[in-house]
Amino acid sequence: RYFNGMAPDTRHIIFSVSKSVTASLTGIVVDRGQLDPDAPIADYVPEVAGSTYGDATVRHLLDMTIGVNFVEDYTDTEGDFARYRMATGWNPSPAGTVPAYLREFLPSLTKDGEHGAKFHYVSPNSDLLGWVLERATGTPFNVLLSRELWAPMGAEFDAYVAVDPLGAPRPAGGICVTLRDLARFGQMHLEGGLANNRQIIPEWWIRDMRENGDPKAWAAGEFS
Repeated sequence: RYFNGMAPDTRHIIFSVSKSVTASLTGIVVDRGQLDPDAPIADYVPEVAGSTYGDATVRHLLDMTIGVNFVEDYTDTEGDFARYRMATGWNPSPAGTVPAYLREFLPSLTKDGEHGAKFHYVSPNSDLLGWVLERATGTPFNVLLSRELWAPMGAEFDAYVAVDPLGAPRPAGGICVTLRDLARFGQMHLEGGLANNRQIIPEWWIRDMRENGDPKAWAAGEFS
């Protein structure tokens, strides 16, 4: 059922379900040999070499085990999360100031602990993952997602993704889709990555996501 003027062709933001879309797309890129999940992030995005991400791997991004000083506090009005919102263009910047846009903001984050030690939910990690995908494939995120996952899946409608004021996409929380296409995405995962009688997401990647989490890292994190 559709409420508040929405219809079957209405695109609605899926917020952090976007992270699952981005992680699924990553599996396709890894399977094709274009991306090594155990490689340093800085191999693909040298701009983060001097930041907390400088000695982290792509897998740390995927697993949300980056040791970073960042608190995902949605009520924050002055700290790093507020700066993040302004960098993406989701919140207005104070009058007379120019925000650090998304890809300037990401390298500004500082280290807090060892990578891989604990689960720490940080949305900017998935935005950086999208940047890694662009660099690894030489393809804009929206084009890559359309070509490799959304169209092959058999989506009924185009999706779109929010961008910052400079055009950098928000793979962590800005993807907007129709309700039925979101159901198609979920069903594809239930079918082990199959859709339209095609293997869209590698079955081994689906299995890895389901079965290979680190219980110790989870237990050490704030969500346990």
